[in-house]
Amino acid sequence: MSEHIKDGAFSLLIVGVTAAVLSGGWLLAPWAAEQPRPQTIRGRDGMVMVLIPAGEFIMGCPDGEPDERPPHKVWVDAFYLDEHEVTNAQFLRFVGETNYKTEAERKGQAYIWDYGWKLVQGANWRHPEGPDSSIEGRMDHPVVHLSWADAQAYARHYGKQLPTEAQWEYAARGGRGWRYAYGNEYDPTKANVNTEGTRPVKSYPPNPFGLYDMTGNVWEWCRDWYAPDYYQHSPQRNPPGPKEGKWHVCRGGSWASNAVSSRTTSRNVDEPQFGNFSVVGFRCCLPAEGR
Repeated sequence: MSEHIKDGAFSLLIVGVTAAVLSGGWLLAPWAAEQPRPQTIRGRDGMVMVLIPAGEFIMGCPDGEPDERPPHKVWVDAFYLDEHEVTNAQFLRFVGETNYKTEAERKGQAYIWDYGWKLVQGANWRHPEGPDSSIEGRMDHPVVHLSWADAQAYARHYGKQLPTEAQWEYAARGGRGWRYAYGNEYDPTKANVNTEGTRPVKSYPPNPFGLYDMTGNVWEWCRDWYAPDYYQHSPQRNPPGPKEGKWHVCRGGSWASNAVSSRTTSRNVDEPQFGNFSVVGFRCCLPAEGR
C-alpha cells in the first residue's frame, strides 16, 4: 500500500450535446433519457444511497500517471451509491448479525500509517491504532483495517456490491469534471487529507451528486482487479476490470494523502486479503435497474 499516486481529468457527454473542456477535465450533465427513479433509497444496512444517473464520460487523465492513461470514453448505467463510507457503527451491526471476523482480527495484526507503515500487533477495526485504542467515540468515523474480502463480505450480507472503478470515478466527479470531489484546485480545507486520522463521515460538504468524502478520509475498495494497462483495452460500456489479477483497486485518497494521491483519477492497489491498513475503508453500490 502506498500513499503516493497520480493526477486526473473527467467528463460526461449527453447525446446531442457537445462536451466543453474545463480546466483539464470535461463538463458533465445527466442522461436526458433516464427514466424517473427515486433520488435516494435506503440500503438494507440503513445507509442512504444516492442515485447516480447513467451517462458517458471520459475516464482517466491525459497528464496523470501511466496507469491513468489514455483517457477514454466509458458508458456507465445508472446505479445507487452509499452517500458516505461505511462507519464503525454500521460495521458493528454487521458483525453483531454475522459474528464475522476480519482478516486483521484473524491475523492479530495490521498496518498503521505514522509517517511510514508500522505493523502493530492487536490493531484491527475495533482497535485502529493498536490494542490500547478503541472506536469508542468514533462510531460515525469510517471503519478501517478491512481487507477487500472483508468489504465484500459486508456488501454481500446486505445484498450490495463494491463499485467498479468506472462507477467510482464517474460518481466522484459529481458532474463537473473536477480533479477533486470539490473542485479542480487542491484545497486541504475541503476534505480530510494531510491530517492525523479519520474524521466523522459528512464532516465536509458533499459533491454535486450528494456524495460525501469521495476525496480523502479513507481509501475505498473497488470491485475491480488491477492491471496497469487496462485503460488501453477497456470496454466502453460498464467496464468490469480485468478478469483476474493479484491486486484490487482502491480509490479516493485518505487522511494521510497529499494533492497527488487524493485526485479522483488516482489508482491505488492492494492484495485482497492483505489490505489491513489504517487508511482503507469502503462504500457500496446497487444497480438502479428495476428500482
